[in-house]
Amino acid sequence: LRTLINPSSEEIGVLIHGMGGLGKSSLAARLCDRLSNFQRVVWVGEIDEPSLVNRLTEKLDSKELRETLQNPDEELKFRLKRVFGWLQETGDKPFLFVLDDFEANLEPRNDSYILLAESAKVLSALVWSINESYGLDRIIITSRYDIESNYLQQFYKQPLEGMHGAELRKKLNRLAAFNQDNKQKSQVDETLQAKAQQLADGNPRLLEWLDKLLRSRIDVGVILEKLADDSGELREQVLAEELLQQMDDTMQKLLRLGLVFELPVPREALEAVCKTIPESEQYIDKAIALGLLEVSPDGSLRVPRILPLDKTTVIVTKESIHPEGVDHRETFEIAAKVLYRLWWEEKETSTEEEKLEIHRLGLLGREIKIAAEIASVLGNRWKNQSRFREAVKLCKSTLDITEDYRVLHSLARSEKQLGDMELAKQHYQQALELCLQEDETEKATIIHNLAGIYAQQGDVSQAISLYQQS
Repeated sequence: LRTLINPSSEEIGVLIHGMGGLGKSSLAARLCDRLSNFQRVVWVGEIDEPSLVNRLTEKLDSKELRETLQNPDEELKFRLKRVFGWLQETGDKPFLFVLDDFEANLEPRNDSYILLAESAKVLSALVWSINESYGLDRIIITSRYDIESNYLQQFYKQPLEGMHGAELRKKLNRLAAFNQDNKQKSQVDETLQAKAQQLADGNPRLLEWLDKLLRSRIDVGVILEKLADDSGELREQVLAEELLQQMDDTMQKLLRLGLVFELPVPREALEAVCKTIPESEQYIDKAIALGLLEVSPDGSLRVPRILPLDKTTVIVTKESIHPEGVDHRETFEIAAKVLYRLWWEEKETSTEEEKLEIHRLGLLGREIKIAAEIASVLGNRWKNQSRFREAVKLCKSTLDITEDYRVLHSLARSEKQLGDMELAKQHYQQALELCLQEDETEKATIIHNLAGIYAQQGDVSQAISLYQQS
């Protein structure tokens, strides 16, 4: 929006790109709503010179300008320059060109997409004439793919990602089959809702399509199972067939490795798990350009789950083994370490979602120190937020791979709040026995909390003894 409204900006347009169904056209429409001081010229699909001239002619009140624009004896760029310059001099509204579904103007070549000859001619004329007339006219392009072209050097590029967090909840509450509002709560079985959400993977178009499916009278459960096993019908909603042809074996391998992350992650993290792939950086660039990787506003990357990847080679639990018998625990180990460094050690603050992702990967990669530290921090925080059952579940999943005194301590704190006094006492005692001698603060806190249980049970002398020891 800043690019489009700033008269002194060196950028004359924006390119909104990403997988089908993410809301590129909707975003362009909302931008148009905000830019009421422009004359809109909306174009969908393939563009050519005669059609553009006819569309612009309809927007011009001046007979002289219309004749200038329709003059076949002069190049298009010079005719456009005169029109834009005239509008600026007379104070008329500048043009806002919206070129929607612009992928129709591209053709695949050398593992990327380039402009068709006629489309390149029209786009270059638009860009040149806006620059040369020093006009306020601007261009919005929406495309499934990033476009590498000299004509777009002055464009701000905005990739789109699937919805998550608050924006996903807002979208779901606008769909009858997913709405959790008490007044209009969905009557659809929650298991089916969860399955549909998983299949949509945050894609708004797929959510809307599945919403209609869930509200139909057919056997939805059977259909969702079929879609999960073979997501071809879902893919048709958001992926072009020619795009799938760009996914060679190396690209498939890179994207499968990227599935280790459930959240968008810094590019450095994706590069770390793909380091065994030759020229992985170039393949990541290509995947971004083709819309095979979602790109967050901060540059984080994520592999969409709707892609047709061979899931048999993707590890999703700590027991998963590659078909050839190779244990992929190392991939999770690398992923856990790199996110721990990027999101925990080097980042000033990390979100709960990020901590949970580090913890999940730590468990799967058997990185016991990382998993234990994160579980202890989250367990204590959730206890203070009265989220006791969540804290107990998190701590127990961590204790499956390590008996860490900090995790035992955190577990006991929530168990006490749930009324499981004997279990809490047992885990406090276990934490005390395992506590490192040099960690005096933690040891003192464990003894103090254990004293609280004895006091609550009426064993005052034992409680006083422990309090004094603490």
